[in-house]
Amino acid sequence: MRMGKNSWVKGTFLCSLAVGIIASGAFTIYNFSEKVKANEPSIQKDSRKMPLKKVGETIYQVNMDDQFEKERIQEKKHADLGQKQQKVDEETHSDEQRPTAKHPVPNHAATKRMNTPNSSKQETNVVPPKEDKSKTVYSSKRTIYLTFDDGPESYTEDILASLEKYHFKATFFMLDGNIKRYPNAVKEMVTLGDSIGIHGVTHNVKLFYASEKSVLGEINQTNPTLKTITGEDSYLIRTPYGSYPYMTEKERKAVSAGGYMLWDWNIDSQDWYYKDERFVKNVINQLKQKSKHKGPIVILMHEKKETLKYLPKLLDYLSIHGYEGKAISSSMSPVHF
Repeated sequence: MRMGKNSWVKGTFLCSLAVGIIASGAFTIYNFSEKVKANEPSIQKDSRKMPLKKVGETIYQVNMDDQFEKERIQEKKHADLGQKQQKVDEETHSDEQRPTAKHPVPNHAATKRMNTPNSSKQETNVVPPKEDKSKTVYSSKRTIYLTFDDGPESYTEDILASLEKYHFKATFFMLDGNIKRYPNAVKEMVTLGDSIGIHGVTHNVKLFYASEKSVLGEINQTNPTLKTITGEDSYLIRTPYGSYPYMTEKERKAVSAGGYMLWDWNIDSQDWYYKDERFVKNVINQLKQKSKHKGPIVILMHEKKETLKYLPKLLDYLSIHGYEGKAISSSMSPVHF
């Protein structure tokens, strides 16, 4: 009976001891939990603190300043590496572009480099500039004969100046009264090397072509006037409005017997009709049609203000397209209709 009572007392003591140990552990865990909760507000209040981090068995807080410092150091390392790489690239590129005494680098805007099959060396060929076809000057000159009727006039010397500017010579068939009115212009023609010819007195179809006598009469009257002013005789003539259809066969023979050379034309500018720039286009069109023409090309124009105004355009075209203007001479075979 006593043996059973002792066992009970001993069991009760052990149970009480176990309960005490368990209660003590629970109290310890509770206190630790309360301490952790008490620290959470301070972590949240500091905006520059990072969450808790566990390394091994130690728990600590990471400061934001430390994190920013690490990031700054990392970025600086990347920047230094980038600058070093850029410097290396620039030095490499500079070495490639630097000319040497043996292999000069050509100007790529004006040259191109080619590899030839027979040599590994690079040759530099100059690229020729593009040809401006609108200003091409033809090497083979084609002769053209510009003629002016009905002068001289007050602006004849301006016509002569335009011709001289383009190095063109011309032939002037003049009326007796105008020769006397503008003698200096006639003298200037002779001085510059242009040819002077006779165009009659009246410039009237009915009076001039009335008979062989009237034709020769007007021609013979004008010739001495030229002789007096220039000191030269002229046997080049052009009858008013051209020889056809007004001049008869008898009149032609009379002129030839008098020692005169009758000149017509094969291109009529019609400056007397257009009186503007169109006469230039008219001449150009006819020239194109006569591109294969054999013999002299004689262009009819008149001493008019409109002709003077647009003459440079015609001379410019003729110069660019390889024409040279010469004066008619007595050694040439005349052009007739």
